[in-house]
Amino acid sequence: MAGTQLTGQPADGSDAAEGRNRTPVAVLGATGLVGQRLVRMLEGHRFFRLAEVVGSERRAGRDYAEATPWAIGGDPPARTSGLELLPPGVALRSRVVLSALPSAPAKKAELSLARSGHVVCTNASVNRLRPDTPLVIPEVNAAAIAGVATQPWSEAGGALVANPNCVVVALAMALAPIERAFGIESATVVTLQALSGAGLSGLNAVEVAGNVVPWIRGEEDKIGPELNKILDTDIDVAVAVNRVPVLDGHTAHVFCKLRSPPSRLDAVRALQDFRPSPTTARLPTLPT
Repeated sequence: MAGTQLTGQPADGSDAAEGRNRTPVAVLGATGLVGQRLVRMLEGHRFFRLAEVVGSERRAGRDYAEATPWAIGGDPPARTSGLELLPPGVALRSRVVLSALPSAPAKKAELSLARSGHVVCTNASVNRLRPDTPLVIPEVNAAAIAGVATQPWSEAGGALVANPNCVVVALAMALAPIERAFGIESATVVTLQALSGAGLSGLNAVEVAGNVVPWIRGEEDKIGPELNKILDTDIDVAVAVNRVPVLDGHTAHVFCKLRSPPSRLDAVRALQDFRPSPTTARLPTLPT
């Protein structure tokens, strides 16, 4: 894709050995729960280094490690000490931008960054179903990333790529080999979703203690369309979602009607024989 080659040079132009061969990255929404996960994942990453963090106007100008209500265990990475939180809308030096913004600000900010030549990888839901935005799980549909070449901002070197809803990640991974082998006509999905999915401002302990909340705003509307976009299918998907008092880890009960019903052994073999796209072989977080 013309104009989208990434550079590993530090954003500040320094020759520090630590940053010279890794691509600098900015994280939007860096103080939230997803933003914290991204910051943690960038610690010691082979390909990328954390260069800029963007937060709210209220926290802008403060030290990231001090201003962030760290909630994912341990301490903020040592590299974040002294890293200043930047305000929304600031001009970023980093070519690659990871967005953990809420949907409302993400819609405008992500498109603006892509038009300005940034490669934006977003966790926000608002741009996932745009026809020109690849919705990617590398192990399932890595080839979809080629769609960035036809995006209206590609000539400027920009790109916008989305990852799917948290439930859809696991669901698509499990159903991809079944769909490819036998075809799926319809699916009924019942989720039991952990508290981590609600973010820092989610349900409090009183609401969830010994309780199941049988509705999550907007969640049911995402799962079917995103699953079909990733698998390139028209599966009839019925969904019921529940928030449960579990800290981390979602569960889904899935019932499928297949176009060519297999034997139990054939279904098991299809799952066992599934292999991710060869293009994912170099990804450092790929399970082995």
